[in-house]
Parts: sequence; C-alpha cells; structure tokens
Amino acid sequence: MSCRIGLAIAVVAAVFAATGSGATGSAAIGTAAKRSAATARAATHSVPACATRALVTTVATNGAGGKVLIFVGLRNRGRRACAVRGRASLALRDADTHAVLHVYGNPYTRTVRSSLRRGPNTLFTLQWQNYCGPPRPLLVVASFGRRQAIEHDATPGARCELPDVPSQLLLFHSSG
Repeated sequence: MSCRIGLAIAVVAAVFAATGSGATGSAAIGTAAKRSAATARAATHSVPACATRALVTTVATNGAGGKVLIFVGLRNRGRRACAVRGRASLALRDADTHAVLHVYGNPYTRTVRSSLRRGPNTLFTLQWQNYCGPPRPLLVVASFGRRQAIEHDATPGARCELPDVPSQLLLFHSSG
C-alpha cells in the first residue's frame, strides 16, 4: 500500500513539473522565457553592422491619384544580413524652388534600428492625401544619413478631395 502511495505522489509531482503547475514549474517557465528573450537579443546583436557602401536609399510611390503611398527603404547590397541604425526621412518638395510643400507631417523623420536582409528592405510606408496646392512638378526626397533617393513627379499625385482640409502625410506602415 505504501508503495502505491509513493508511486501516486511521484506521478502527481511529474504531472505538475510537466504542465508547469506549482511554484517550481512557474519559476522554470519564467526562467526559460528570460533565457529565450536574452537569446533573441544576443542574436540581434550578433548581426554585423552594415557597411556604408553596401546601403542604397530607395523611394517609390504607387503612382495613383487620390491617396498616394510612398515607400521609403534601404537596399542592402552586401552579401548577408546586417544591422543598421540611423535617421530616415522623407520630404515632399517643390521641384523648382526645393521648398517643402505645405503638407501636415512633411517632412517625416523616424529613427531606424533594424536588421536588413540582403536586397530591398522597406523601412516605412507613408500615405499622402488631399493635396490642394498648386499643380507644379514635385520632388519626393528620401534620406538616410548622407544618402538620398529622389523621385521626380510631373505633378503632385494626392487628389484634392476637400479644399478646406489640410493635406496630410501619415504613417501607413512601419517595418520596425
């Protein structure tokens, strides 16, 4: 009889340990989660820094009238993934005077701290809407550090839908 009780206690203890119930199981799970988070941070830091010559700033628009999507990115021309830190920005400018257009949120700037895979990487996507300014040629200028990419547009693409509402440049999607 005492062997059966001892066996039952051993089975119950094994079940608690396997399911994470009880103080010992919870502590073990918490410790495992901390180790996993530390491993993820270490993996992020183990990616080498990007060589400056391997990075190319990119900018593109969806070319649509109405609400325009603007994609700002970096192309990693290196042979493997690398880590990057810096400030990325986008400015909508008049092509003749280089003056910043009167658009809420223009210019847009954000700090980037990310790991880049080889090839093109989108840092963020902005949505431009309701431009009711003069229909003049436009420069879409993306910058990362000292590097720039410029897209020339014959006319601003964001359609004027509500003349009394200011034009806006809003974050549509961030990849980091």
